[in-house]
Amino acid sequence: MAEQNLLELPADGFETARSSYLLQDLHLYNWGAFQGWHVASLDARNTAIVGPTGSGKTTVIDALMTLLCTNPKYNLASTGGHESDRDLVSYVRGVSGPGTEGSSDHISRTGKTVTGIAARMVKNANEQVWLGALFWFEGSSSSTTDLQRRWIFSHNADHQSLNLWLEEHHRGGARALSKLEKNTEGLHVHTAKSAYLAKLQSHFEVGANAFTLLNRAAGLKQLNSIDEIFRELVLEDQSAFEDALKVATDFDELTSIHAELETARHQHLSLLPLREQDRRYVEQGERLQAMQNQQEALPAWFAEQGQALWGIRIDELQARLATLGGHISTAESMVESARQEEELCFASYQKTGGSDIQMLERLIGIAKNTLATREQRERDYRRIIQSLSLVAPDVLNAEVLAEQQRRAEALGEEMAQQLKDHETLLEAAIAEEHNARSDVTRLQQEHEQTLKSPGSNIPPQFQRFRADLANQLEWPIEELPFVAELIEVQKKQNDWRGAIERALGSQRLRILVPPDAMRSALHWVNQRHNQLHVRLLEVRTVDTPVRFRVDGFCAKLNIKSHAYDGALRELLHAHDLRCVDSIEELQSTPHAMTREGSMSGKARYFDKQDQKRLDADWMTGFDNNDRLSMLREQRLHAQGRLSACESRKADAQAVKGNLVALRALCLQLIDLKFETVDAEGARQALALEQQRLDALLRPDSDTARAKQLWEHAGALTATNRQALMNLRKEEAVVQSDVQRAVDTQMRYARRQREAQAQSVSVAEDFSAAYLPLTCESLDERERQALRQVQAQVDTESQSLSRITNQITRQMAVAKEANRGFLADEMAELDSMPAFLSRLRVLEEEALPRSGNGFRPI
Repeated sequence: MAEQNLLELPADGFETARSSYLLQDLHLYNWGAFQGWHVASLDARNTAIVGPTGSGKTTVIDALMTLLCTNPKYNLASTGGHESDRDLVSYVRGVSGPGTEGSSDHISRTGKTVTGIAARMVKNANEQVWLGALFWFEGSSSSTTDLQRRWIFSHNADHQSLNLWLEEHHRGGARALSKLEKNTEGLHVHTAKSAYLAKLQSHFEVGANAFTLLNRAAGLKQLNSIDEIFRELVLEDQSAFEDALKVATDFDELTSIHAELETARHQHLSLLPLREQDRRYVEQGERLQAMQNQQEALPAWFAEQGQALWGIRIDELQARLATLGGHISTAESMVESARQEEELCFASYQKTGGSDIQMLERLIGIAKNTLATREQRERDYRRIIQSLSLVAPDVLNAEVLAEQQRRAEALGEEMAQQLKDHETLLEAAIAEEHNARSDVTRLQQEHEQTLKSPGSNIPPQFQRFRADLANQLEWPIEELPFVAELIEVQKKQNDWRGAIERALGSQRLRILVPPDAMRSALHWVNQRHNQLHVRLLEVRTVDTPVRFRVDGFCAKLNIKSHAYDGALRELLHAHDLRCVDSIEELQSTPHAMTREGSMSGKARYFDKQDQKRLDADWMTGFDNNDRLSMLREQRLHAQGRLSACESRKADAQAVKGNLVALRALCLQLIDLKFETVDAEGARQALALEQQRLDALLRPDSDTARAKQLWEHAGALTATNRQALMNLRKEEAVVQSDVQRAVDTQMRYARRQREAQAQSVSVAEDFSAAYLPLTCESLDERERQALRQVQAQVDTESQSLSRITNQITRQMAVAKEANRGFLADEMAELDSMPAFLSRLRVLEEEALPRSGNGFRPI
């Protein structure tokens, strides 16, 4: 709206507006007490800033002065034009007042923060200028040297605003602002305010004093004070003032120039090592690259050598194959000649009776095998006779064998009956052993379950039932106690323990159930098969305490403190018996008992329940020690019984095995045929055939001489065949070597093609380092070479890494010293051009420029 008013000014009222820039609006972001974004629009006709003291009027003016003046005097409007009590850092941090020592409550923005100010100046509808500045701290520091600054001048640039600059800074810091400057025509972003102000004064065609006058005028309290300012800055002899000002400025800026020079030198020293480190990095990188090139080329060179070496080996093997082929042809001819000679000798041998000799030799071989078989069977026969306790004959004949077979048949029937009788004994032993093992297992399991219930001697099956009942009723298990868990026999009355346990009997297993749970308990017990005798007692309140008989067994009990104490005592009282020391007293005392477990009922009725021993099956007591002791004793007894049963079972199985073996021997003897054990008959047949052969093989016979010639020819044929076989085996080995050599050469050729496909060139000659090579040593030499080169590559890589670390550390030092120029650069190798560029700027511009400030007077 303000822009529209400016552009529509009437020609007769504001003619100068067409040729001058007018302030249209002022933008503030995190400036002084103005937190966040604020915009002040100004009317060209007249604009007044009003407000109470401390509302920020001067803060708005100081923002504009910051954009226009070299060294603005802040807060002059509040101090009457005297010394400023504020600075740029206080506006960026949002400081209000001096604060108190040790407190930062007077600082609005203490950490990382960004401040932005901008002024839009409009000349006409087609021409406008944006003046702006961004200030930011990366941390909590409030030092002027840590304050980052960017000064922005925009002339007719499209879509420029403080909001855009803040967004770019948020996206990428100073680097993003530089990128925006490169991509936007008419936009200039300066790191130095002097360059920014030079651009500003050049564009508006004004001198430096123009904006200084404006800054001083902003602090006036009286109108007559302007005469002094105007005379000082405008009406006095300008040349004299300029000379004086120049000298004063030289001296005033001397300290500043010296500080700048020291800063530049410090920055230069921090950057200077990077040039040498960069050179070392490049050289080390070149050395590493050379080693890597060598590492890359080695496999290709070895592939080339391998292809050549194995090609030579293939030629040698092929020549060897050709030589072997000639030897094999010669050997085949010799075998064929020897075979023909052998056939001629064999035909002559056959004519002189050799066919009969061959037939007799086959018959003798058969007779020898028959004799060996019958001798073995005769030995087996005599072993069976000995095992059956029968008399072994001196001479075995058919009649003797038949008699022994009749005895064996009778003995076998006897053993069959014994075996049948013994089966019954064995089955009984097996069943007894099984039962004994089951008892041991049951007692072991019961012992383990009892250990889990240290406060009870109740058998595990009853405890499981009680746990199921408590779970069904959703009732605490300790509120469903067994009677036996709440009582114990006094130690001094331990000789009555067995009798008391027997007197209480099944009442020990009765569960005390609260009245509120009894109905549900009965329903649950009634509708299921519980697999044991369930005993429940509904607990009721007993109004009159129960008193036990002095001479009753209840007086010998300790009763556990429990909420059901009254109901328990009532139950015990109902089953109490008098304790007497003799049978005579028992006979005359109704409802009494002895230590030995005899009991009397009403007159003339007596009982003694001796199904179990008096010291067994104890359940009372406040802990499980008694039951554990009983179970240990029972387990020892059961283990002994199991060992005895296992021994009897083993003995029975051994007897059965012996009977089965003897009966099997009887059956073998019964099935035996005389002709299968007649070794004597086989000896006689063999002797007869041997006599016939000996007659034909007399040394002076024609048949014997013909046989010798035939056997000699056969031996020669066998020798020649063995020689031929050896040659063929050697040929097969060489053929295999040829195939292996061809495959290996193809492998090296494939490697060479792959290297060529990957553009790996073997520019370096490795002959001096690795020759001579052989086919056998080639692979190992290549592995050794690659290991050596890899070690060298690793060494060079480590050196490069050390140099890199040195560079990054020096970059961090340089970045700290050059905050305003390298703040957006990372301490990484990719940023080296920026660091070296800063070094060149310092050496070529900053240091010479600052040094020139100390020129001779």
